Amino acid sequence: MLGFHFVVQCGFGVLAATGGFILGTVIGWTSPIQHKLMDGDYEFVVSADEMLWLASIFTLGAAAICLPVGFTIDIIGRKLTMLLCLPFVLIGWICLAIAENVSTIYAGRFILGVGSGAFSIIIPIYTTEIAQTVLRGYLGAFFQMAVVLGILFSFLTGFYLSVFYTIIACAIVPCVSSIFFIVLPESPVYLMMKDKIEKAHMSLQSLRGEGYDLKHDFVEIVIFIQQSKENPSFCKSIRQPPTSLALFYTILLMLFQQFSGISAVMFYTMDIFDKSKGGMSTKNSMLLVGIVQSIATFIAIYLMDLVGRRIPLLISSFLMSIIALGIGLYFFILERDAESASHVSWMPVFCFCSYVGAFSFGLGPIPWLTMAEVFSQDVKGFTVALCCTINWLASFVVTNQYKNIINLIGVPAIFWAISALMLICFFFVLFCLPETRSRSFRHVHEKFELRKL
Repeated sequence: MLGFHFVVQCGFGVLAATGGFILGTVIGWTSPIQHKLMDGDYEFVVSADEMLWLASIFTLGAAAICLPVGFTIDIIGRKLTMLLCLPFVLIGWICLAIAENVSTIYAGRFILGVGSGAFSIIIPIYTTEIAQTVLRGYLGAFFQMAVVLGILFSFLTGFYLSVFYTIIACAIVPCVSSIFFIVLPESPVYLMMKDKIEKAHMSLQSLRGEGYDLKHDFVEIVIFIQQSKENPSFCKSIRQPPTSLALFYTILLMLFQQFSGISAVMFYTMDIFDKSKGGMSTKNSMLLVGIVQSIATFIAIYLMDLVGRRIPLLISSFLMSIIALGIGLYFFILERDAESASHVSWMPVFCFCSYVGAFSFGLGPIPWLTMAEVFSQDVKGFTVALCCTINWLASFVVTNQYKNIINLIGVPAIFWAISALMLICFFFVLFCLPETRSRSFRHVHEKFELRKL
């Protein structure tokens, strides 16, 4: 049974992870309402080409904010940076609510990307810094769990409410989060970096609960910060083999995550199910995808600190490779013999749910957690920001060019290419990626040093 200090940490982790929920609502917003927009729900019609940019321009806003936020969190702190992101999110939703033309929607989506994309940096760093080593995996995975719940929320509201009231429902979330963020204690790691020893002690006490003996946890943070301060200058530190190798591996994980095609699946779920001609209604299929995604992420959170990071990643990438092969086969049959495909009309729903579930089990949450675990404190802001920037740019390429690639090579070839890529990911994790569960930063760096040799 978890001690009270574990419960307190998890509680603060959940409050912080509402930033991920905000991001999820932004990601999932376009999928259930795209036909409403194209049918003139805004009192003006959004074309298919405009819809493509409307879905993807948010990722450019997220990419644009990552590097500034990477430096800001080390200057003004994690908590204040979270709070400063919320006005951007509200402004973005307001732009969508009052939009009288497509340009205003573009602006709103870009601003939403700026505000919500910042949380992809802040939340993984904050939750791993407030957690004890034994809970780091649980709290680190809260971000992805919140994202998938936010996507499910936007699916539900988008189906059952008008576009305007869907926006209102999504805009309420950052208002609630502002209350949660205010009560969050600042990261004790950040406070210790700034030599605010007394405040760091108070923060740690609030994160563990009254009566908890802070000696071991406090000394662990002191050692961690001292090791970072003993590192050479930033330019030299970033070029050290363990750091550069950790950066290379983390960027690879981020690219595998995005080129799995998951962004296109989330942005264009309705379009994909319409095209697949499955046996279940599009609305029910999308809701099932959202539910499966949430359940799989819950399972990942439970297993992450029991079996480690590598095993879920291996299972996730291998299953995604097999399932993508099956999806490609279905569309290959559909294009050549629609009657034969009708005999397995259950297959697209089953395969897409399985694919999203396999992604959420490993390749969804673990790259964000790994990103927050493998870098020293003196370079973490920049390296995490760089990884997130590349992640969002890759997401933009996938979402913006999805339909062009379909027109160029066809749906079957896309999924067969994804299948091959996920198999490469499997072998990358198997032979290259070190385990970070219950490992100190120094231990993780030693693992990267050994791989260099």
